[in-house]
Amino acid sequence: MPARDGGFHIKAALLSSSPPYFAAKLNGNFFYNAQRFAMPNIQGLIVLSDATNGYPLAVMDSIEITILRTGAATAVAAKHLARPD
Repeated sequence: MPARDGGFHIKAALLSSSPPYFAAKLNGNFFYNAQRFAMPNIQGLIVLSDATNGYPLAVMDSIEITILRTGAATAVAAKHLARPD
């Protein structure tokens, strides 16, 4: 969703396990934050909920999780897309 000098990104997923979980990630990307406010350009949260009753189980900073996810996704992509030689 566009915003002045940036935007918001929302991602959500449901894991149909036992018990089921729902997670939502909200990031605000404002690329002048470092210059204007001396803070990171990306701010965000992840909320993990019990999908049986909606009870929030955890609220986490999204940056640390995003860093881990990006590294993991890169490793999986390299494994499956790299030439055998």
